Amino acid sequence: MSADSAAPLVFAAWYRELTRLVYADELGDLFNDSWDMRAPFMIAVLKGGQGDWCDDVRTPVKEDCGLLTARAFDFAAADLEKRYGPRSKWRWGAAHVAAADHRPFGFVPVVSHFFNVAPETSGDAYSINVGHFFIRDDARPFASRHAPSMRAIYDLADLDRSLFMHSTGQSGNFLSPWYGNFAERWAKVEYIEIPAKREAIKAAHTLTLRP
Repeated sequence: MSADSAAPLVFAAWYRELTRLVYADELGDLFNDSWDMRAPFMIAVLKGGQGDWCDDVRTPVKEDCGLLTARAFDFAAADLEKRYGPRSKWRWGAAHVAAADHRPFGFVPVVSHFFNVAPETSGDAYSINVGHFFIRDDARPFASRHAPSMRAIYDLADLDRSLFMHSTGQSGNFLSPWYGNFAERWAKVEYIEIPAKREAIKAAHTLTLRP
């Protein structure tokens, strides 16, 4: 699920459309609340003897899974062209950004780009580099919504050699250069060392709060 590849985006879009075709007709008004990845269910439908789900109960003919998988590709291609333009521009990273939306200013159109931190990421809900996305979200169906915001590898022989990374930056002030300085490195699964011994800290600073 590489960020630079088009294949993950094509697969995700195809899978999204296929899930809609498989069980939207049975669930009706309940579908939007139940629309999710549901891989075990979809595997059972496609290869586990649950193929009756592929029949559209709203039509007199009996559809099968082969028909739906092909139809889903057509719908996915149309949706991707509408969202991202020609196929030469399709990239998983462009769609699978880490949606670190600021509360509340991340939802104000004029200023949201100052507050939101949204690096391109690899991975998906079932890969090692987990980044779950909500296919029911029509505005950003492939944005990474659930991922490890902090990563840590502890060296128990020498704790100062432990490795850390978190998804945005050290500062909560969006005017600070450290507001989102870790975002790209986090997206690339890079790490930094954070020494704990005073002699290892080159420049110690003291913050004094006075009433």
